[in-house]
Parts: sequence; structure tokens; C-alpha cells
Amino acid sequence: MAALAGTAASNARPETAAKLAAVDRAARANLKAMDDAGEGELFAGLALGTDEANLNTAYRRLYETALATRAPGSGGLYGDTAVQRRVLDGLAWLHERHYADQSKGYYGNWFHWEIGISQHISKTLVLLADEVRAHRPELVRAYVASMDAYLRNGTDGDVNLDSRFHTGANLADITTNRVLQGALLGDAAGDARIRKALTDQLTVFLTIDPYHLRHGVTDGHYADGSFIQHASVAYTGSYGKGLLSRVVQTLKILDGTGFAHGEELVRPCTAG
Repeated sequence: MAALAGTAASNARPETAAKLAAVDRAARANLKAMDDAGEGELFAGLALGTDEANLNTAYRRLYETALATRAPGSGGLYGDTAVQRRVLDGLAWLHERHYADQSKGYYGNWFHWEIGISQHISKTLVLLADEVRAHRPELVRAYVASMDAYLRNGTDGDVNLDSRFHTGANLADITTNRVLQGALLGDAAGDARIRKALTDQLTVFLTIDPYHLRHGVTDGHYADGSFIQHASVAYTGSYGKGLLSRVVQTLKILDGTGFAHGEELVRPCTAG
């Protein structure tokens, strides 16, 4: 939870004040848009059904609203279970009308269906895990099954390391999502999902040897510190930064769980 929402101590630091205020403003704007929604809308003016970016925006807004209820110091919405239940009802509404039907989904940009939307869903369910169990316990398995089905560049609902879509920063995003999903499942299948996701993610952090490619992938970090994504494009400041952010988040999420491959990612210092 701390990796997503911070702690009372971290959020009390003065440099977080602007961010926390922005979290509160976004959540209140989202709730107002839900209040003003018309027939067939979750948020006023956000048309759904043909534009995958709008669907991604709807899920992002639910995540933003959930975050305001779970980030200490974010404002008056913190701990508001009524708002949390409203978010979960919104998740259920989107799943029923715009996400569960696989024959109607996966239009437009693949990224939203395999990464972006799943990212918002997974984080929202983690933030509201206690209220999910109390209010809508069916959401976790319903959404995990749907997210697996939308992983269409994968294999059998899982990562495909030979896919050109499951490389570099994209692979780090997908596997981080799957770690969160495994935690939500909370059973043997969830544990297996976490272990498989971490094994897949570790391939991202290996230095690329252009003379001995793994899975034919050129995306990743090179010995000179450069980073390539999309086969040949230098993306050090965007995709590369995103990838490095994921490894930090993964270590924080898994800290103390027994799943962390800490020494494989961050070598311990030794005297000498």
C-alpha cells in the first residue's frame, strides 16, 4: 500500500504537499463528473464504447479517486468508505458494460488493453482491497480473468517473451501489473502468478548483448548505459526511466513478502 499511497510519515514531508493537494482536487473533480453523468455515462461527457483512450481515462479517474481515500494527508476524502464503494460500483459498471465482453473489446491501441487499463484496475483494487472483500468480492476474479483475456500479444493469458510487444519497459509494466493481480488473488494461483511475473521481469534488467540476443529482443539497457525501445529508438529519458521506476516499485511492493529477488536486482555491498 505504501508504494502506491505513501505513509503518514512520507506524506507529511513538505515536498509532498503539492502532490497530495493535486490528488484531492482530481478525486473531487472526478466525483463531480460522476454526479453530473447522464444516461449511459460513468463520467459526464466521457463517451465510452468506441474510444479506448476514453475507457482508459475512466479507469484512471477511478484510480485517482481511490487514491485520495487511501493516501494519508490527502484531504477530507481519506478513509471515506462511501467514496470507496462508489469507486467499486464504477468498476463493476465498466466491467459489465464495456470490458467483460471480449468480442467488443480490444479496439484501437493495444497498449491500453494490455497495459494501461490493467494498470489502473490493478492499482485500484489493491488500494481498496479491504473494501473489495466487504462490498464486491467478485470483482477481483472477474477482472483478473478479463485482464488475462486482453493480454492478446501474450500466450494463454500470460507474457510471451518472444512477442515484440512484451519487451523492455512494456514488459516491466505488464509484469508489475501481474504481481499486483497475484497479490489480490491471495491463493496458490496468485503466488504462481507473482513468481512467473518476477521471472519474466528479471529478463528486462539484463544487459543487452547485441551479439547474443535473448528472444531476439534489442529493447533494454546496454553496457554503455544507453537504452533502446521499439527495436532501435533511443528512449533513455522516457521508456528507460519508466523501466527503472518499475524495478524500484517492484522491490518496494515485494519487500518483506518472501517473493523479492532483491539480490538479483540490487547486489549487496561487500567489504574489500
